Amino acid sequence: MLGWRLVWALSLNLMLASLSPAQDAESARGHAVFVAGRSDKALGVYRSALTHQNLEARYDLGLAYQQLGQHRKAARTFEDLLSLHPDYAKAHLPLGVSYYRLKKYQRAHDQLELAGAVETDRALVSYYKGLVAFYLGKYEEAPPKLLRALTLAPELERTARYYSGIAYYKRGLLEEAREEFVAVKDLAPDTELSRLADDYLERVERKERGIKPWSLVATVGVQFDDNVVLAPTDAVLAAQIARKADTRYLGLLRGGYEFLRTDRWIFDGAYQFYQNLHQTLREFDVQNHSAQLSTAHIRPWVQARLRYGFDYALLAEEPYFLVHTVNPTATWPLGGASSVQLQYRYQAKTFMDTLRIPTNSERTGSSHLAGLSASRAYAAGAGGFRGGYTYETETTDGPAWQSDAHQVTAGLDLPPLWTVRLSLTGEYLIRQYSNPDPLSPTGERRRDDALTGTATLSRPVVKHLDIGIQYLYNRNRSDLATFDFERNVGSVFLTSRW
Repeated sequence: MLGWRLVWALSLNLMLASLSPAQDAESARGHAVFVAGRSDKALGVYRSALTHQNLEARYDLGLAYQQLGQHRKAARTFEDLLSLHPDYAKAHLPLGVSYYRLKKYQRAHDQLELAGAVETDRALVSYYKGLVAFYLGKYEEAPPKLLRALTLAPELERTARYYSGIAYYKRGLLEEAREEFVAVKDLAPDTELSRLADDYLERVERKERGIKPWSLVATVGVQFDDNVVLAPTDAVLAAQIARKADTRYLGLLRGGYEFLRTDRWIFDGAYQFYQNLHQTLREFDVQNHSAQLSTAHIRPWVQARLRYGFDYALLAEEPYFLVHTVNPTATWPLGGASSVQLQYRYQAKTFMDTLRIPTNSERTGSSHLAGLSASRAYAAGAGGFRGGYTYETETTDGPAWQSDAHQVTAGLDLPPLWTVRLSLTGEYLIRQYSNPDPLSPTGERRRDDALTGTATLSRPVVKHLDIGIQYLYNRNRSDLATFDFERNVGSVFLTSRW
């Protein structure tokens, strides 16, 4: 709970200030130990005083349980006290607090109503009434109570304004919500509470700009490829290298939806459809269906995300492969606009034999990948550069396809110049196969060194529509001539984003 240490300190001082001076010697000794910060030792003193039916000792015992975070025992102690002495009115407030900590919000509400009739201190009563109203979904009632509490006890202002801001946000009162979150940032700079307020300020901005929880991207384009290659998994079959040039037309449609976003959690999903059609080499036509579900847990110092992906592809209208992917990542901000990401990826792959590739199923298997990458944005986020390294090991049904791979990547995005964006990427991959290749006349193991580079220029045409051109260079050096190739691909495409 936010502000727990601060609120507890205030609660404890106010509650202890109300203790009767008529406590007996045993209870007084427990109180002295309690105030000294030895709640655990005070428990024994208070328990021994209970044999004398000392009301103050029972009350202090409940407070000691609260300070130790044992709210069930604290609630039971205050319940017993009130059952024995219903007129012991000052027990209603700590009992309400314990119910609140136990998420028994309706019971907390009832006790706080009783406490409000007798408590001389109105700050804590108003504060907890506001929090209980918030968690009961009574967003209209919460801010007045919380804001009244901060006028009586300024120590409560940070958390009172934070929850008031959320309540306003839930009601769609964006301007009021913004005022509260800005106040939190001013009151508690460089704290977790300030970062949480930043998250809500971003949500306020998104709502004001009409940002929807869904996204839609559609791309159509034409490519000229001087050496058509089918390489969906970084490893190619000899039958998948055409050694011929062709023009192809492509289309991509991707939809995403954010099911839930809170200050700590994101749940979202996406589906993507891809199709290319070659002008001449129709046996290289690919259709791909991809679905993804992911969840992310966000803390100020790390964002942890878990993705599940499903891919199904057809080659020349025949089933080609099916892949299940599990991909957890952890991203750490390094301050400013820099971050570091650690990832693991597991894939279970099923390849199907086709008329053109009757031994395709030999590639069925699984792979494990681990990687580390870093990125840094500059020019207020308009540009950035990134780099990374991954290691992958793959086991397959056909021994010739088992391999280990090392890959390094780099990328640079330049800030727009006259609305034109330039993006550069580079990849270098070394894949060493574990067993002799059946296509090798000497029975040697295959090794591929693949270099890939792309340069992309894009600019907006009208709202929601960009035009782009791209050049891709791919050079795969293999110790088996069958797999050695070079290719150049030029693309022109239109992309619409919503």
